[in-house]
Amino acid sequence: MHDTHIPMIMKRIDIIVSPDSRKRKYSDRQILKILVLLQIFGISYRSARIFLLNHVEYLHMVGISEIPSFQTLSRRSRMFDLHGINSEITSLYTMDNIAVADSFMIHTCKYSTAVRRKNWGNYKDPESGWSKTTKGWSYGRKCHMTLDIDSLLIMDWLITRGNIHDSKVFHDMVDSVRGFSYPWGFSL
Repeated sequence: MHDTHIPMIMKRIDIIVSPDSRKRKYSDRQILKILVLLQIFGISYRSARIFLLNHVEYLHMVGISEIPSFQTLSRRSRMFDLHGINSEITSLYTMDNIAVADSFMIHTCKYSTAVRRKNWGNYKDPESGWSKTTKGWSYGRKCHMTLDIDSLLIMDWLITRGNIHDSKVFHDMVDSVRGFSYPWGFSL
């Protein structure tokens, strides 16, 4: 992503995130701007402090002088409507070429724990399930997503049980790739 896109995304966040009604040390806009920067550059919450100290221009762009802790970032990140924010940010780009729909497993526990719970019939997570993958059987949840190949932007995503096939949920996600010339699907 080009450095010219980052200020444009920051301005879009100012538009789509309403001002806080509560008085906080860091506003929702500031936290979201930091989270977007970390996502763009592939930085973990724990490494945010080092990253932002090395890139002071982003501190000024976000409008903070003190960097929030990773605990604050983690806690506040759970409060956002990420689907709405993602669709607003992706609307900045003109995408008309190739879109892809695929899925991957999110393991909710170790394989040995899943097998033991399967034998005992004692599952802790009712939203997880067994699925056959290219690497064998796997237990967990499945993240189905559509993305633009050119910019690698995630257009839409949906988390389901692990045993739900892509073809069962893709009809819910087809609107996110409707404008593309070549939508591709894997294992559909």
